[in-house]
Amino acid sequence: MKIVVKKRLPLVLYVPNRMLRGRLCTFLICEALRGDGIAIDRKQLTALLAQCCDIFAQHRGLRMVEVHAADGTHVTITL
Repeated sequence: MKIVVKKRLPLVLYVPNRMLRGRLCTFLICEALRGDGIAIDRKQLTALLAQCCDIFAQHRGLRMVEVHAADGTHVTITL
């Protein structure tokens, strides 16, 4: 996944898709969802994230988010 933020100085972040399947990431997502009142256990979330990573691998370069703010900031998230 590639995150590009352009304001004055462009910022490019590369996040490996497989990082989503790690234990720490799974724990953090579960806790965030639990805080919002959504109950999901780690096994279900791990299966869901594995399917997401497979989809990400099939659709490389897909633009997921593109935002233009009024102050000139431009944010793009691609797979």
